[in-house]
Amino acid sequence: MSTIRLLLVILFFVFINQRTFAQKDALAKDSLVYHKLLLVPFDPMMYLSDAEQDILEQSEKKAEDYRNYMRKSLDNKIAAEVEQIIPCYSLLGARTEAALESTGEIYGQCNFDYAEPMKLKQTKSIKQNTSSGNSKKTLDSKVAPQYITVQGDAKYMNATIKNKELFEKLNKQYGADLFLLINQFEIKTNYNNCIDISRHVYKREVIVSYSIYNSKGVQVDGNLAHTYFPSDTSRDSDIAERTFPQIAEIIASHVKVLALTR
Repeated sequence: MSTIRLLLVILFFVFINQRTFAQKDALAKDSLVYHKLLLVPFDPMMYLSDAEQDILEQSEKKAEDYRNYMRKSLDNKIAAEVEQIIPCYSLLGARTEAALESTGEIYGQCNFDYAEPMKLKQTKSIKQNTSSGNSKKTLDSKVAPQYITVQGDAKYMNATIKNKELFEKLNKQYGADLFLLINQFEIKTNYNNCIDISRHVYKREVIVSYSIYNSKGVQVDGNLAHTYFPSDTSRDSDIAERTFPQIAEIIASHVKVLALTR
């Protein structure tokens, strides 16, 4: 009889704990300003790298396979990090015909140009290097420029979408009320900061520009995330594992502020 009573007591406390956790989870979801994010991968045309030959040789891959790997790996890292904050639907990860059509439609509506990073409250500032040596040049709105880099003038590559109806359509189709667009991916070698002169080891930088819109088509954030790795690290998998988690954490920290700030 005592054993049965003990089991009943244990089951009672398990039920209470589960109910408490469920209530806390419901409260957490109710406190969010946004409830689902649609992740849009960067357009392959918006890829820049001055280190591609080194990476291809070390990775033993064809250019197309390498670029697809980097694009998918970055997307996976960002999606996983954002998922810890709010539900995230990746158009690249979905691998459906509808997702492919939506991606193409979004790309077709984007106009790309450099812009000053938007200020977001309660986030730590992202350190940026500035240089007055670069002049402003006319940019092709559909192709990543091969002569200017984001960090050159402390700006990020912004994606402007003026068609508000597109976001209403995506909201109805995917139930997302926040849209994260990865605009440009860049790998840049910093020859001015030499780690090992004898071995010609320099710092290289991964720079990711992004824009965030809400379901009304209002841009609520736009910035860049970047981190470094040495030039003697030239395998694509090593670069991805070494830098993409940090990039994803930076971007997700901005998503978190947006999702929780009323």
